[in-house]
Formats: sequence, C-alpha cells, structure tokens
Amino acid sequence: METMRIPIQIESLLGMGSDFPVSLPVDFSQIIALDRRGDQMLDLFSLRLLQREKDGILVKVPVQFTPDQPGSESGKLDWLVPSGSNHRTFSLLLDLYDAEATMQGSILGDKVFDDAGHAVPLPYFPRMQAVPVPESKLSIQRDGVEVLGYQYGTYGDYSIRPFFFPVVGPSGRYLTRIGHPHDPVGHHHHYSVWLAYHFINDVNFWSDEETSGKQVHQRFSRFFDGPVLAGFESVVDWQTPDGEPIMREIKRARVYPQLDDEFLIDLQFSFSPVNKIVHLKQTSFGFLGVRMAKSIGVFDGSGLIQNSEGAVNEREVFHKAASWCDYSGLVTDTLRNGIAVFDHPDNPHYPSHWHVRSDGWMSPCHFLHHGHQIGLDETLQLNYRLLVHNGDVNDADIQKKYDQYVRPPKVKIGSLG
Repeated sequence: METMRIPIQIESLLGMGSDFPVSLPVDFSQIIALDRRGDQMLDLFSLRLLQREKDGILVKVPVQFTPDQPGSESGKLDWLVPSGSNHRTFSLLLDLYDAEATMQGSILGDKVFDDAGHAVPLPYFPRMQAVPVPESKLSIQRDGVEVLGYQYGTYGDYSIRPFFFPVVGPSGRYLTRIGHPHDPVGHHHHYSVWLAYHFINDVNFWSDEETSGKQVHQRFSRFFDGPVLAGFESVVDWQTPDGEPIMREIKRARVYPQLDDEFLIDLQFSFSPVNKIVHLKQTSFGFLGVRMAKSIGVFDGSGLIQNSEGAVNEREVFHKAASWCDYSGLVTDTLRNGIAVFDHPDNPHYPSHWHVRSDGWMSPCHFLHHGHQIGLDETLQLNYRLLVHNGDVNDADIQKKYDQYVRPPKVKIGSLG
C-alpha cells in the first residue's frame, strides 16, 4: 500500500459558531493520473482528512466523497470545518493498493479486502443516512434517529405533491404540520415544507382541487449517505389534471448535522419546460412554503417572525424584501425552536419578498411583482438553505450563519505530496 497526501487550503474563512459545510469539486483521475499509479488501484472508500492545529497536532476530520456517477472518480468532497476553528490547512490522504487480490470490482468501484477476505473498515461511520422506508417515504436520519422525512407517494387525500414531513427540531419535537390549525379544509394544501405555485400556464398548482395540477414523483436519481451529510436527488413532473407534463423538476436535498442537535437543509430546485414554454404568473403564492407547528405560531403560541432587516411579525415582515426570514416559538413550556429560510443571491429578484402570517405561515415569493418565463432551452434554478435551530434569531446567530451561506470560503487543492 502507498498513501498519497494532498494539501488543501481554505481561504477567507469566517469566524464560526457551528460546524460549517465545505464542498469541493474533485476529479481524482486528474489529481492522481493513471500513469502515476502503475498497477495500483485507488481506494476511494478510505479517504481521510487531517486538520493541522497550531501546535502541529493533526486531527482527523470526517470527510465524504460523493461521485458524480457510481464508480466515478469525479464528484464532490464534503466536510464540516469544526466549530471555532481558525485553522485553514488540511491534508487529504488517499491509499493506493496493489491490484492483485486486494480489490474487488463492482458498480461502486473497487473495494479493499484483507488477506482473510474481510472488507477493510471505513475510516468513519456514516452517521447521516437516507433510508427508504415503507409507504413511499425517505427518512433522513442522524445517528439512527429521523430528523427529516420526504413523502413522495400517494396518501389518499395527500396525493397531489411530494413534501417534507416531519421536520424534527433540536428538542425532538415536530416543528411543522399539515394544514392550518384552525382551517383544516380551506388550507388542507399546506404540506409542512413543500413546493407549489399558483398558476403555471393557467394551471393552478397551489390548491388541492380536482382541477388543480399535480406534482408526480418519477424516480430517485441518487441517495447520499456518510459521516458528513445525507440526502437525495429526485425527478418530479408537474402535470395538468389530465396527466400532461408541463414542467420537469430536479429536486436536490442535502442535510448536514450541526452542534446542539441543530441541522441544515440545503435545497436546490431546477425547473425546465416539457414541450412548450412555461409561464409563471405573477403571484405571492410560490414556490417554497413552510407551515409551522401550531405552538410556534404568533397567535397560537406567542411565536416570533423576524427577518434580515430587523422587522418583526406579520405587520412588518409581510410582503417586504429580505435575504432571510425566521419563524420561532415554544415547543415546550420552556424550550424554543425555529426554522430560518435563507434566500440565495442567485435566485431571481433577490432579495425575495416574503409572504408570512401570524398563524404559522412563511414563504419567499420571488414573483410577487413580476411574472417569469422559462424558455424551451432554459432552466429556472432556486437555491435555499433551511436552518433548524434552537432558540430565536439571536440565540441561533442567524445573520452570521446566513453570511457563511452566501459567502462560502474559497478552497484550494494542491498537488501530491
């Protein structure tokens, strides 16, 4: 076995109060050329990342490689920079093994086995897992406990679109719900955390009527598991009531653990037309919606809505532009939890206006003042980060975490050492 060491440098690192996710595109076929390997095989299951502290001590940091395709040597390298760290130097360790009898091929690439035929253990346990479970649900779990569910099947009345439920806060309580707590019929179409839109090509994708459009899950393209993150990529078709596809959505979700049982949900939605141009009508309803638990609402639980501009509650936040919005409230007699939604600067009409209500409703509405058209050769992409947190805005240090989201550190990978 030969171990290769690759230096990684993080530049412009902001001070952090919680573990911060770093994602680096890599192509190991370029970093370690085939002619450099000879007859050796690269073990991508056993990557290790070391962080050098000021005193010279090397600390092992969990790292996760997600290939672009199963078995590929190109993909993304993800890790969490430890809380409070100002150290910017890392070393990535990769092992080259003789190809004789130590490797076995599969669609996932090559795996190392010892002389007794046992698989060499992974350097890190995959504490973050995406687990398909019965009744058309994907369970995102941290250390074997569900923190986020993705419902994508047919549930009788709940059959018109995929949605995220539950969202389990740091307290262990549900932070979202299905439907309005006082109007279960008129607001039945509120699905915890979900996507919808009022009118697309004159089809109503907001409500749950027989004349409404449908979002139909087609397939999962990828699942992600590992020591750093869990998530998925899926394909969803937005269809007319008669089943004609209007728009195809590629949904990507990545969930990162944070300190004190908090977590991040990075969401990316890519929309492209099917057969004809897509017209998004001007509206305050769409795309992303969040329906908070009853006890978190301002009216029902004395909750609190706050935005990046210092505005508070519906009277000040409603239809105002802001780069983020947070909704927090009590989940027990003494514990407060919340969800912050971060708008990304690449989203259209940034910063978004926000549709919020004191009854527990929060949504960025990018097209409040403008319609939008997606041409046949175009794609509309929306990016968000959700922070599921303890306390309120100040307790969770929302502004600093938003700044880290929109100004991620620059990462530079060096040559072999």
